[in-house]
Amino acid sequence: MEPSSTTRTLNKLEKDGLIERYRIPGQDRRQVMVRLTPQGIAARELAKERVRHFNRLIRNRLGEAKLAVFFECMDTINGLIGSLSPAQLMGNAQLSPVL
Repeated sequence: MEPSSTTRTLNKLEKDGLIERYRIPGQDRRQVMVRLTPQGIAARELAKERVRHFNRLIRNRLGEAKLAVFFECMDTINGLIGSLSPAQLMGNAQLSPVL
């Protein structure tokens, strides 16, 4: 993540009352610590519960066997991505055939 993106994201979270920033006295002034506010903690818990609900929904609809195949495919894709150079990922280089 670019520093400007991080700053923009933190500014929005702070404006929304979800985080607060603070400095540690005696530390580098460029170093800023961030902590969740009580509202931020509540939002995090809500987000976690929504993710858990979604995961249960998917697990109930697909079943364990289909999920196992899905995760196997994702592992293969992640391995492939990890083995390619940035040029190959962007289409600027030749791909070697996969055997």
